Amino acid sequence: MANNVTFKVSFEQINEAAKERLKEMFSRFQDNDCNFGDMFVDGKEGSPTYEETNTRNWYNENIGSKWCYLEEYDDDYLFGRSAWAPPSEGFHWLAEQLGEVDPELLMNVSFEDEMPNFVGWAVFDGPNFWDEGMKDDDEIRDIVSKYSPDTNLDDEDEYHEALWESIYDWQRENFNRVEKEIINSRDLKVD
Repeated sequence: MANNVTFKVSFEQINEAAKERLKEMFSRFQDNDCNFGDMFVDGKEGSPTYEETNTRNWYNENIGSKWCYLEEYDDDYLFGRSAWAPPSEGFHWLAEQLGEVDPELLMNVSFEDEMPNFVGWAVFDGPNFWDEGMKDDDEIRDIVSKYSPDTNLDDEDEYHEALWESIYDWQRENFNRVEKEIINSRDLKVD
C-alpha cells in the first residue's frame, strides 16, 4: 500500500479576484471526487483533458505524485492526500494561477508522510516560489529534540507523543520566519 502524504495549503493573504479564480477551479471537479488534476482542465488551448489528468504519467509530471485528492477546501485553505510524495508541482501551478490575479498572494504549504518518512513546508509569494524545507526520518528526530527537549528520544511512546506537535511547531516557525522575510521585502518592515 502506498504511503499517504497529507498536506495543507493555507492562503495567508489572498484577494477577492484570487478567491473567485479558486472557486472557478473548484467547479471543475468531476464526480465529487475532488481530484486535484481536475483543477487543471479549463478548456483553453493547451489545457489537459479529464482523461489525461487521470493518467499516472500526467500526474507524476504535473502534480508530482501518483494521485492527489482534496478532502476539504474553501477560499482560504485546501487539505488533501497524495500518494508517495507531496504534490509539489501542483502547488507551484496553483501559486502561478492565483498569483496571476493576486501578486501579493501569500501561500503556505505543509505536508507530512504518514510514517513519517518525511515532513516539509513551502511558501509562495504571489506566483513565485520563495522557500521550502524538508526533513527525512533521521532529521525528524532532531526536530523532536529541538522542539520537545525534555523528550526521551529512546522511549518510543514518549517520542511518538511529542512527534507531531514538534513537527507542527517546526513548520509554524519556518512559516513565521519566511512570512516576515516576504513582508520586509515588500518594504512593510516587521520585527
